[in-house]
Amino acid sequence: MPLQSHLPEKRTISPDHFLYPQVLRECEGVTTPVVWPEEAGDGWRCACGCENAPDQTVCAACGTPLDWLREHFDRSYLAEKQSAHEGARAAERSELRKTEKRRRKRSRAARAAVLLTAAAAVIVGIVLLVSLVISPAAAYRSAESLRDKGAYLEAAAKFESLGKPEEAAECHLLHARAISGKEDVYAVTSTDCPWLRITEDGALSINDTELEASELDTDLFVIPDVVDDILVSSLAERGLMNCDTVVSVVVPDSVTAIGERCFFKCSAMTSVSLPDGLTRLGERAFINCTSLETLTLPAGITEIPVRLCNNCIALRKINLPDTVTAVGAYAFSSCQALEAIDLPAACREIGDYAFSDCGSLVSAYYRGKRADLAVGAYCDDFLAVLTCEE
Repeated sequence: MPLQSHLPEKRTISPDHFLYPQVLRECEGVTTPVVWPEEAGDGWRCACGCENAPDQTVCAACGTPLDWLREHFDRSYLAEKQSAHEGARAAERSELRKTEKRRRKRSRAARAAVLLTAAAAVIVGIVLLVSLVISPAAAYRSAESLRDKGAYLEAAAKFESLGKPEEAAECHLLHARAISGKEDVYAVTSTDCPWLRITEDGALSINDTELEASELDTDLFVIPDVVDDILVSSLAERGLMNCDTVVSVVVPDSVTAIGERCFFKCSAMTSVSLPDGLTRLGERAFINCTSLETLTLPAGITEIPVRLCNNCIALRKINLPDTVTAVGAYAFSSCQALEAIDLPAACREIGDYAFSDCGSLVSAYYRGKRADLAVGAYCDDFLAVLTCEE
């Protein structure tokens, strides 16, 4: 006879009950629900069907606590939880639909991409055929035509774009020969010789720090005819300033002008070869070249600028062309090794201090008449040894 004689009859939990799915979810892992739990003064019935004494707090059959049954089989609680679950399921289904929609969209995009890729491959194939076979041949012929017409730099650019470095180099050489007028032209680039700097109008300068760092043999320093496809037409102001490692310098035939202070303090330079086409020397061009021994100026020079060889203490000989008409102030001041000077008949003026502090000067010969030569101040030592054409 059961202990709980006053408990209601067992009410089976029907699978058709609208809360049945939620009951299963709540009892999962706790107990197997068979009946709706009941509670009376003399006992209580667990969801598993076992009837328990009123003083038992845990089901004797399945171990489910009474308090748990009270909380989890409350109708409003079950309904609320089921509603929440259905809402979550609805949201999940909505997200699944969105995911599927995105998947289909991606699938369509992928198919379109495949078609586009295929079309692009066809186009690329055509382009490659044109670019690798047809166009290069036409471009090569075009480059050859430009070269044959004398458009060497344009031809070089085309050959370089075609990956033809030898043909491009030939065009650069042809260009250098054309602008220099020399078959044996000395042409370089600032990439190969990073110490060189050249402007668009052909003014060349040299970075003394980079030149020294290059460890280039500068005992004989030959300045290029062409740098970066530009003809070297002048040596810039301060162009070789402080290049104190160069010993003998050769200036190319293309140079017509040497800037002010160009060779300032080239302290190791003993000689410099100047081109016949040189027409202009800047002031102080060779100032403080303390090792310079000889200097021959070409016929294009008509005036010796101010302080041209000031403080060239080793200068023993200076050869002036017949075209010189004037010697500037301080031009050969402090040239302590200078022994003799031969002035052409065209010279009409000797500037102030032109030969001051030239302690070794023993001969100054002027091939004109003394009356034609104006001598500036502080030239007493020069006048003391001056002889003239009678």
